[in-house]
Amino acid sequence: MKNILIATKNPGKFQEILEVLGELPINFIFLKDLNIDDSDFSEDGETFEDNAFKKAKYFFDKILPRVDSHYQSAITGSESIMKAKFH
Repeated sequence: MKNILIATKNPGKFQEILEVLGELPINFIFLKDLNIDDSDFSEDGETFEDNAFKKAKYFFDKILPRVDSHYQSAITGSESIMKAKFH
């Protein structure tokens, strides 16, 4: 089963997402449960889209350094998945 981080500490927002997507074969992870210090993060983009992208990148950078570097390279687009997998 895949894991997807829902980058909110708002329990109501998390519950709304689970109500819509909860039947998918995905393990949704509530950001608040991870106890990540995000005190240096601010949603200061000009649009909701700017803030969503900024938040996704911020938590990607905070969480994924623990993931195998080949897969991280593939996810960030610095290499193709095939190239990263078979280096």
